[in-house]
Amino acid sequence: KSHKAKRFKSLTWVRKSIKRMVGLTGTPAPNGLLDLWSQVYLLDEGQRLGKRITHYRERYFDPDARDRDHVFSYAPKPGADEAIHRLIGDICISMSAKDYLQLPDLVEDIVPVALDSKAAKAYEEFEKNLLVEIDDELLDAGSAAVLSGKLLQMANGAVYNEDKQPVE
Repeated sequence: KSHKAKRFKSLTWVRKSIKRMVGLTGTPAPNGLLDLWSQVYLLDEGQRLGKRITHYRERYFDPDARDRDHVFSYAPKPGADEAIHRLIGDICISMSAKDYLQLPDLVEDIVPVALDSKAAKAYEEFEKNLLVEIDDELLDAGSAAVLSGKLLQMANGAVYNEDKQPVE
């Protein structure tokens, strides 16, 4: 979504060699219409919204939050929303999940896991210290988020170490 991202810059270099491009996203403009420019640029190489982000901003947006020297955010000009959607309407579609997605009711299947005493002890130590030694292999979670994933791995029988090798 960002025109400053390395991924976007890399794609612009090879875009001319790509014969067909399809962009799929769940949130095309999570921070507003300003985010659309880079995605549409990759689809049409600037035909609809312009070759430069600065021209797009000047045409459809006004500075919003700013100080004397910097603009921190932009607000769409009156009618910009409709104009932008009209310009990209021939190559973009928007679909609402509630209109197209039918899911069955949630079915919970709770499966209790009984660990043997050695595994239970290692689990509790790992949970408490974010660090555990199993068969001369030191496992380090590093953060609570990593710990959560590693504890799930442990409950399934093996934890992946830093070399991506399973430690039973």
